[in-house]
Formats: sequence, C-alpha cells, structure tokens
Amino acid sequence: MEIDLVITNGWVIDPSQQVNGRYDVAVADGKIVGIRETGKHHLTDRVREVLDADGMLVTPGLIDLHTHVYVGETPLGISADQVGVEQGVTTVVDAGSAGAHTFAGFVERAVKPSVTQVLAYLNIAGAGLCEGLSELADLSKLAPAETAALIRENPLIRGIKARMSGSVVKESGIEPLKIAKQAAQLADVPLMVHIGNAPPKLTEILDLLGAGDVVTHAFHGKKAASSMKRAG
Repeated sequence: MEIDLVITNGWVIDPSQQVNGRYDVAVADGKIVGIRETGKHHLTDRVREVLDADGMLVTPGLIDLHTHVYVGETPLGISADQVGVEQGVTTVVDAGSAGAHTFAGFVERAVKPSVTQVLAYLNIAGAGLCEGLSELADLSKLAPAETAALIRENPLIRGIKARMSGSVVKESGIEPLKIAKQAAQLADVPLMVHIGNAPPKLTEILDLLGAGDVVTHAFHGKKAASSMKRAG
C-alpha cells in the first residue's frame, strides 16, 4: 500500500477506540488506514509525506455544538470554515440562525459552500435570526408545525433552538419555550435552549426540559442564574 501521510510522534487521543498515548497515524486516500504505537513498528509501505507532531495532540475531527455561520443574512455569524476546518473542527452545528422559512437560503449560503460539515438546530421562529434578535417576541412568527415537518425531511437538522432571554422573548415570557418543546416532541429531536437575562426565570425553563435537551450559555453569570434558590 502507498501511504500518503504518516503523522508521527503525536499524542493521540481517541475515546471511541480507547486510544490515549503516543502513536503514529497513517493516512491513504483521505482515510486513516492505521494507528500504531510510535517506535514499535517499521513501515514497509511507501510513504509520501511524514509530519512530525511531537508535542502536539492528535485527535479525530472536533465537533463544535454551538456556532452561528449564516454570514450576511443575520446580525451575527462567521464563516463555517473559519471556525471549522481551519481550527481543527470538522463539524459545526449552527444554533438557530435559520428557521423553517429561511433554512433553504442557509443551505445554499452556509452549508453547500463549506468544506466543514454544517449541521443545524432550527430556530422555532420561522425567520430564525434573519429579521433581528427579538425573534420570539411575536408568537405569530413562530412556526412549530413547519419546523417539525422540515426536520422530518432534512437530516441536516438535529434539533430545535429557542433563545430564552428577556431581550428575545420580551412580553412572551415562557410561552415560546412551551411551543418549541411541543414541536421538538412532535419531531422527536432534542431542544437547545439559550439562557440569558430573566425573565423567564431559569427554574421555569429547566422545568420544561427533559433528557437529551441542551442548555447553552449556562455559565454567563447574568440574572437568570440568580433566580435559582441556593441549596442547603
């Protein structure tokens, strides 16, 4: 076999294979074809390139669970490859930049042009963040039925996102989260909840979540955190 690349002398960590130590990694045709302990083998195959990774960690491609990569169409975002493959991250998950009404554009502008694999949590608001950052203030703009239907037909979508900060929900309170949770149950996917300044209170939010749901921005130190009673 002709080996395109051997990454040698690196500290390899791969929990899926219980690998944690100094190994050489052989790559051919874009795939890993062998992992062997450094210094305990002799490669008889032809090797085109050797990369010395001494002092470095070598891992499978990392996954970033919370990104915003819908550049130009939302008030926030950065290109998927800039936070993805250029940083050793092979998969990014966009956390609600697009909703059911804007997801097609997201696929064209963020997913297809990227070398990085882009997955998504779909915003419960139909427009996602494309019409501003208070997307849950008007309950008429939420699209639970369309969201659940789109999830069932598109494997890129892995869950539903609801941003439950006071500045996002305004007078809607906890209601957007109840709607998002119902849609997530209907589509049989997890719910990712952004928390920030209350209202709603963190206790209200957590009461609606279940196994597999995700709380993001959990350590921001804002007022939502102070709404929980101290134990003991």
